[in-house]
Amino acid sequence: MAKRKEKRISQNKMWEAARLYRKEADKCTKVRAYFMAIVARGCELEALLRIFDFVENRRTKDRCYNLNALIDRAFKRHWIPHDALRHWRKAEGIPLKSYLHAIREARNGVHAHLFRKDLATARIQSPWSIALAIS
Repeated sequence: MAKRKEKRISQNKMWEAARLYRKEADKCTKVRAYFMAIVARGCELEALLRIFDFVENRRTKDRCYNLNALIDRAFKRHWIPHDALRHWRKAEGIPLKSYLHAIREARNGVHAHLFRKDLATARIQSPWSIALAIS
């Protein structure tokens, strides 16, 4: 019997991961574990952007390998609708791209060599204050 080669990553797995990260982020926010909530939101963001990357690039060598490149590609290829960008800018007053990069930097805080104590202290009032502290 020949072994069937299984795909390592698929869109369905990314959807499952995004749903899981969303649920975990909501749980973390409820118990005021804001640093972990922003980490989970960063992982959710990466999973969702990877789905766009899978759809647009069938060949694996054309895909992005990190969140920084995925965010840049999302804006370069207009994966985020212009009306959503205008609404964000009007509501928040800062560009969405810089905000997403701030979330990426906060998410990278789970790595010991990238840790920043100011992002994981008890003074944090909400998950979004972490991203604002970086930007």
